[in-house]
Amino acid sequence: MTFKYGDKVKRKLTEWTGLCAPTLAPYSELTVSAYFADQSYPTLCFEESGSYQWDAAYFELVEEEKVQKRFVIGDRVISIIDTPNIPEGFIGHIFSADKGPNWDYMVQSVKDQAVEYFNEDELELLSAAKEEAQPVVTQTAGPIKSDGGSSSYYDLPVPEWLLSELFDREIATEGKPYIKTEEIIAAFFGNDFDLGNVVKCLVRVKGLQDKTGGKAGNSVDYECNKMKYSVEKIRGKR
Repeated sequence: MTFKYGDKVKRKLTEWTGLCAPTLAPYSELTVSAYFADQSYPTLCFEESGSYQWDAAYFELVEEEKVQKRFVIGDRVISIIDTPNIPEGFIGHIFSADKGPNWDYMVQSVKDQAVEYFNEDELELLSAAKEEAQPVVTQTAGPIKSDGGSSSYYDLPVPEWLLSELFDREIATEGKPYIKTEEIIAAFFGNDFDLGNVVKCLVRVKGLQDKTGGKAGNSVDYECNKMKYSVEKIRGKR
């Protein structure tokens, strides 16, 4: 039998002949703090007895009722509280569900693939329903005055659901991710019908000009006329 950190074990024998056995007498259960398998015989250390190594042959796992974990490996999650090193809103995938000394899960970031450690109450499942309910990140500071240099009104906040979607797609396409036009419209234009039409026209025009795409049968003039129609509708919404 093998053991791991955090296992709950009990003694197989009620009476021991070893001189150190009495030190464990008060404990009906013990918590494994270390397991050494690469020795002449495997040994265990316990949180209750410090660094002393005990012959693992004298112990067995305590049968515990299995507790259903909230998350499993591969689940996409978001941190819901600030931790000392990680701000709220951290997005990642459950990398390991094995409990550690002071964490419940290891989570791999969708941004840089770094692995961070979280307790269960610090995470929430990033469900499709939540993503659909929050399709747009808006800027509410009002018009920004330009000084002729780089202007922040061109900086569009990228919503968490889109970052996560692109991360998944990068894995699925083996490092060749792409963004869908409908995702651009949802993330940055609030799924507005007329603004979305302009964006789609621009994408088709780019394809026609580069000869890499575009819609068969459409010309640049046709697409520009469609944009003009949508622009006038946008103008009328003021």
